[in-house]
Amino acid sequence: MRRRLFFFCVIAIGVAAGCNAIFGIGDYAVVDDASTLGGDGSNEGGEGSVDCDNYDPASGQCYPCAPKKDPEFLNACTGSQCVPFDDKARVPQFNPDGSLPTVPDLPPPDSGGG
Repeated sequence: MRRRLFFFCVIAIGVAAGCNAIFGIGDYAVVDDASTLGGDGSNEGGEGSVDCDNYDPASGQCYPCAPKKDPEFLNACTGSQCVPFDDKARVPQFNPDGSLPTVPDLPPPDSGGG
């Protein structure tokens, strides 16, 4: 009985180590957003203290503090860059004026009896 338990433990440890090696489970980590904003959630831009309580999403600026609510998460400052999408080069049949082509009418329904 002990031999079977030992064998099962060795196999379980081997499977766990194999899954970690194959899937890279240990490669993922949770990073606190405050670490990218100076460690305490403050803006590192050097313009004094940031008023996070009176943030206006309509201002077009990103949320400079550690987010806690949905609008703050959606507008949080990140290190990503915006890359424009070239409609004329990537959308087939795009009109020269920038408008979309008209959608063709559907064919009449088949009235077949079969």
